[in-house]
Amino acid sequence: MNKNSTYIKVTFIALLIGALPILSVAQGYQPSEERSSFRLRAQSDMDANRLRSSYYNHGHSGAIDNDDPRQLKYEFPKNTGRLYMYFLSIHFGTQVKSQSNPSETLEIVNVAQFKENRDGTQNWSLNPIEGYQRDNSGEIARSDRGPDSPLGNTWPNSWPDKFEDGGDGWANSWNGFFGRDQFNADVEFYYKAGDDRYTRFSSTGGFRPDDSDPSRGGLGIIMDTRILAWSQILVSSTHFNIFEITNDSDYDYQRMAFGLWIADLVGGGNGRTTNQPEFDNIRAIAYLTGSRPRKYSKCI
Repeated sequence: MNKNSTYIKVTFIALLIGALPILSVAQGYQPSEERSSFRLRAQSDMDANRLRSSYYNHGHSGAIDNDDPRQLKYEFPKNTGRLYMYFLSIHFGTQVKSQSNPSETLEIVNVAQFKENRDGTQNWSLNPIEGYQRDNSGEIARSDRGPDSPLGNTWPNSWPDKFEDGGDGWANSWNGFFGRDQFNADVEFYYKAGDDRYTRFSSTGGFRPDDSDPSRGGLGIIMDTRILAWSQILVSSTHFNIFEITNDSDYDYQRMAFGLWIADLVGGGNGRTTNQPEFDNIRAIAYLTGSRPRKYSKCI
């Protein structure tokens, strides 16, 4: 994976790029200073159309804790109690040569949720990058809750990525997928997440992605994420999830695997159905199915 960003859509399941676990130094690239923070984790609920679910600003959606009623699994149509997915969670990784023992190959995999060190004192999952939400809002930055919203402002005072190339930071403006203050979707969420808190290998010197910052963990990845929903009838049953994954490290990764972990609830989560994912290679889509065994009566 070189310095170009990679886009992943929600219908995409897995991709493998390249063939050999070769690590090379990226010439002339200066890693950014963007870093993530566990304390900035936030939840927002997308219910702008017929599909409803909770989203979190670290690559996870649906529920995390089954016992928390505030966390909404994927429900369609909304307000019916019909649940189709427990959660959707992104993960990606690669193989690198150990920097402390070149004969050893390390497999580094980043996940959105459920990864921590053995004693539970460190969160090793993806976490939101600072500066892309309003600290006191408790929500992801969302297009429908700006400075004039009666429900509270979720936008930061300015957007860190809009100071690049001499920009003005877009203060009091929406940082939209379609441009500045472009409200094309009924509701749009936006956040960035990073893997720098995954210090399993960086803390031992096994692999450090950023030569200028030995405390930075993971692979030096930054994930730019947008969730968009329209009430227009043709797309009113869909949430569009767009993940832009950028290699912000000092190294080029010659191959990288990406995936979406889906825990489905098609037909209900009571254990009486058999759930089976299906793939349509021609149309490049994946979908979920559920079947319930037939009951046959006995004649005695």
